[in-house]
Amino acid sequence: MRTSVLYFLGFLSFCSSEISAQRQQVIEFYRPPLDIPMEGKITYSYIVGKDGDNIKDGPLSIKASINNFQRYVQLQKMTINGNYNLTANYKNGDMNGALSLNSRTTYTHGSRSQVESFTLNGNFKDGIPNGNFVANYVTTVEAKMNVNYNNGKLVGSYMVDYSTALVDREAIKGTLTQNGELTGRWDFNYIDERFTYTFLKGVRLSSSGKDTSTPPALVEKARQLANGTITEEKLREQGIMVFEDSIDLGVHANRIILRDNVISFRDLRGCDFSTPNFKKFKYLEKVEYLTDEGFNVLISSIRKAIIENDYNVDNFDKLVQCNDHFERTIATDERGMKYVKTGAYYYYLTTAGEFKGTSIDRFYLTKEQAAALPGKIDEIKRETAIGLMDYLKIAYDYEFDRKFGIMKRFDSANPTIKDITQLYANLSTVRMDTLQTTTDKEFMILEAKNGVFYVKKSAADELDNYKTKLLNLSKDYFTKLYQQNITIDYNESIIGNIKNLESILQSLNYLVNKSSTSMAYNDYAYKYFCTDGVEDQELWKLELGKRIKKFTKITHIRLTRIDNDTVYCEFTRKGKEVYQTSLKIKDNKILVTSIDFEGAKLISGE
Repeated sequence: MRTSVLYFLGFLSFCSSEISAQRQQVIEFYRPPLDIPMEGKITYSYIVGKDGDNIKDGPLSIKASINNFQRYVQLQKMTINGNYNLTANYKNGDMNGALSLNSRTTYTHGSRSQVESFTLNGNFKDGIPNGNFVANYVTTVEAKMNVNYNNGKLVGSYMVDYSTALVDREAIKGTLTQNGELTGRWDFNYIDERFTYTFLKGVRLSSSGKDTSTPPALVEKARQLANGTITEEKLREQGIMVFEDSIDLGVHANRIILRDNVISFRDLRGCDFSTPNFKKFKYLEKVEYLTDEGFNVLISSIRKAIIENDYNVDNFDKLVQCNDHFERTIATDERGMKYVKTGAYYYYLTTAGEFKGTSIDRFYLTKEQAAALPGKIDEIKRETAIGLMDYLKIAYDYEFDRKFGIMKRFDSANPTIKDITQLYANLSTVRMDTLQTTTDKEFMILEAKNGVFYVKKSAADELDNYKTKLLNLSKDYFTKLYQQNITIDYNESIIGNIKNLESILQSLNYLVNKSSTSMAYNDYAYKYFCTDGVEDQELWKLELGKRIKKFTKITHIRLTRIDNDTVYCEFTRKGKEVYQTSLKIKDNKILVTSIDFEGAKLISGE
């Protein structure tokens, strides 16, 4: 009995597998992607996948039509009749085998008739184009095509001819090898231009157009390169450069196959036209080089530009106009070769010798010149290495005059203490210890927007010396002015606030000279104190009087620290008692509401 049950369950399982693998046919409403309301049916088969999804498998067909449909154009009736027939085949969700489209529509407008037709025949293998694709679209904007694919790669004969607008046209015709290389003659016809290329083994032998053609000698050199009888290095020695280009043949074919108003592959699915079909090829050009004299003039121009701080000597992407011969850009081509541009009047500095009516875009540096260029540049940068002043001009550019301009005339400018302390503060923001150095550690490297410059190591010492000079000038000034009343501990916190020190010392000095309740009533007190917005002036004067009542006589102040808006001091009263306290700073003046002598800490004396 148990054996019979097992056989029965196995039979059911086998039947279930067979049923799920069987094709199921579907017929659905379908509207082709045309510009008219054509309607019909799509018929296809599917199988159920492992995940329960319906997967197209087997033949697919679309049949649609439009009959005697009428619309009005320019107040005149137009009658439309047409049909749309498409067939394809699928295997496990991918298109396989032949695809065929035939669509024809007739537009009758009064006594005139116009026919629009689309035909496309192609083949797929596992969803990838494989085989011959032929298209012929007769519309206002026509297109025709005959191309061949091998697993998505274009091979064999190739022809596309289409318009993207009424005034535009692209027609390309040629042949590819079975490996996908361009070979033989290729014709390119555009609305305003025609030219022909010939290829051999992926090398363009010749190019001919309306006004240009490849010299026979260059054709022969290209043939030798294609056949492997000459190397690119040998060609360069003969003044011939090998370049690389490509033609995207896949884009041109897809513009016809994937045309939106013909077949909706997005709806049909199961096909992939994304295989790259960039067809690369090599081609030769006779190039001109700089002569040794031209190279020397180039170096001279670079030297002048570096001295004038107007040349990016590392990227070689810009050499601005200068008084020397080379008013050109220096660049690197796709093969890493250095070249320059120059005006027609200076062709005598190149192997061209003279201007012969045709402009030359590139004059290359010889292999030896290109090898020597970095060393020449390095030598110039060492010779013209900049000091502190030039460093500041380049690094701070338009901010230089505002921050450091007084340095150019410091000795004759009779600077005020405000000038001195402000300059010190600005120089304190200059960081040279973060600069990279040359490999031999002899120079620092400044990377600025207008170039890369070598900086003398002595510039860092210049900076320190200048700051020391300014700091000493400040100390001398404050000592002479306040030494009777105020002692200053020049630590980092105070030096870091040196540009505000003059205002703070003025306020503290007033406390020493006017250390009584009458100080608040002095007409000039506002210069040294602020009230933080207290509206009742009489009230805060009385409050201030209460706060300093304890200090009937302040004989000396020691400034010990400045921390943001807080000043830390030691006050000596009557020459005996020393109190430790702090005051708040607002707008570089002491805030009277922050004075709390009652809370001051006695640290020495009675």
